[in-house]
This record gives sequence, structure tokens and C-alpha cells, in this order.
Amino acid sequence: MIYLAIAAALLGACLCGYALATADDNIEITVVALALGVVTMAAGAATLWLRRRGERPLHWLLGASAGVSAGLFVGGAVVASVASAAMTDAFRSAFTRAHNIQAATVLRDPSPPLTDGACTDYHGAARHVGEALTYVTHQDRDFVWVCLQGAALRGRGLDLVAAAPGLSAPLHIHVSAQLGEWPEGNAAAAPQSPTDARWWNNQGWTAQAMRFNGLAADGRPRFRESDSIELQFAKARFGRGAWRLGIPEMGAIEIDAY
Repeated sequence: MIYLAIAAALLGACLCGYALATADDNIEITVVALALGVVTMAAGAATLWLRRRGERPLHWLLGASAGVSAGLFVGGAVVASVASAAMTDAFRSAFTRAHNIQAATVLRDPSPPLTDGACTDYHGAARHVGEALTYVTHQDRDFVWVCLQGAALRGRGLDLVAAAPGLSAPLHIHVSAQLGEWPEGNAAAAPQSPTDARWWNNQGWTAQAMRFNGLAADGRPRFRESDSIELQFAKARFGRGAWRLGIPEMGAIEIDAY
């Protein structure tokens, strides 16, 4: 029984460490692991103390409770995982607000970036999408920001195909001198000319449009070249969960919107 008590104390310490290590990933499992870790560690420590006092009946009782606590951790972790996957967006949002819990990226970088077409106010590591572009992301409770950078964007716009839980079908998003959206695959719904009234129909997202920079000698508009394009998305429209922002002929950006 002395070995069970020692094992229980060590297991409790490990559970507490696990809880702290996963605090930014899954709050439900964190709470279960921390609570059971404390109980298991306390049961093991109390068993060792009572062992030295010779109080065997309670010693056996606490030893058994240590084993039960370890079993509860395994079952609780499984239940917490299932519960987390099945949570509604409203419940998760309420839980987050009530406990002031935010994702690790927000804790490290509480200030959201300004949607101005520059990627310099992001603090996350840049990732590659295809070979020509890199991107950085930021999100808080309500919005997701994406900033793409690369020479392939210079002097041209950007087309994305967005698939997200809040969308009933994939959405084509266009960013150039004008912004627009239409159902992916429905070319007839896209603006057909620069003066088409369907431009600027974007809802739940915005982006830094190409910057007008006067007129050329022939009267055509000039635009200031840039190697970056920045977008901001509202979770109220795109939902929470797995997002995929596909860039034709380049790759896709995968985002886990919490």
C-alpha cells in the first residue's frame, strides 16, 4: 500500500502539470485534470502521513480513493473531450466570457492588428501557403485577421474561396481596387464590370483594397503597389471551428476559429 500512496502522489503531481501545460488548448480537460490531480496528490500524501501514524483503516480508505481518483481522471478526460466537441457556440462563448479565458495567441498579444494592409503589427510566426506567399493570423472572441505577404501579390488582387461552419456553401471573396463576394462556382453572380452595383457587397468581412494613386498620362488609374493584403473576418458570419481559405493555384490557409 505504501507504493500505491507514493504512486498516487506522483500521479497527482503529473496531472497538475498536465493541466498547466494544456491550459491554452482545452479548458474543459484542464479543469478536470487540475481538480483530479489535486485530489489524487492529496489522497496519496494523506495516506503516507496516516501510514506513519499507524492508522490503517483510514489508510486503506484513502489509498482506495487515490486509485479511484486516477480512474476518474481517465474517464473525466474522455468525457471532457466529448463534451468539448459537442459544445454549442453559444455555451462556449458564455463560458469564455464568464471565466475571462482566451486562446494562447490572445494572451500573448492582447492588441488586435489594424486592418491597414501591413503585417508588421502581428506577433505570431509566419506560415507558408504554397511557395509564393506567407501569412500570419490573429483572432479574438469576435474576429479573425489574416495578413498575406509575397511578391506574387504585387500589382494584383486576391481571390479566396472560403469554407467555414457559418457558411452554407463555399464563398468566393475578391480583393482588389474593389471588394466583392459571390457563391463559388456561380460566375453569373460575380460583378461583370468595374461599375457593376454588385461590388462592395461584402458582409461580415473587410480587407484593405488596393490604394488609388492618381491617374497615368493616358488617364488610366494608378495604384500603389504592395506586397501584402490584409483581411478581417467576423465570426458572427463565418462561425467557429475549422475554416479553410483556399487561394487558387497557391494553396490554402487552415484556421481553427475558437
